[in-house]
Amino acid sequence: ILFTQVIDGENGVATLDLTSGKVTPLWQGPEVISRSWGVFTGISLSSDGMSTAVVRQSFTHPPEVWAGPIGQWKQITRVNDSLKPNWGEVKSLHWVNGDMKVQGWLMYPKQYDPAKRYPMVVSVHGGPGFTNMPNWPTSFYDQSILSTLGYFVLYPNPRGSFGAGEAFTAGNVKDFGYGDFKDILAGVDQVVKALPVDNDRVGITGWSYGGYMTMWA
Repeated sequence: ILFTQVIDGENGVATLDLTSGKVTPLWQGPEVISRSWGVFTGISLSSDGMSTAVVRQSFTHPPEVWAGPIGQWKQITRVNDSLKPNWGEVKSLHWVNGDMKVQGWLMYPKQYDPAKRYPMVVSVHGGPGFTNMPNWPTSFYDQSILSTLGYFVLYPNPRGSFGAGEAFTAGNVKDFGYGDFKDILAGVDQVVKALPVDNDRVGITGWSYGGYMTMWA
């Protein structure tokens, strides 16, 4: 079985051998590949399975169609060549809360100056079975505009998220707002300690389950 996967906040493609149960990674990268312009991962294949087509996008490159063997894609379209990021640098972060290793993405302010102090907003994803991934921001509920306005934006993937195994995804079952909320707070603490973020100016927002978490906070 050929499938796409979320791995530590990134996207990947792998195969599963049904006899042995062995998973063989074929490709992984800090981007999103999908069958359309959305952020739900996927891949289109030719009838013989040898050729593939994907829409690739990341925090630095807008969506375009690519085609070819898996991991050896060549760019087909260039309809978004004129688009440039209107937000700051984005880095993958890791932190620990108890026995949970958590990953998230931190977007820096557009005009970042390490000598200044900045506010930060935490953007919690919905689901909770979903994940914040490195995709080009869409017009729907776009938090990257906060970076343009001089904010850090933290996109955490706490327990309940995809990308760190079944146990991690099931980690907030019958525990909504407790362990996962502590995972988020641990990430905020790490950022505040490491970067010039004003701990008195930290906000939180989210859609769907992220809205629940915002109200809980």
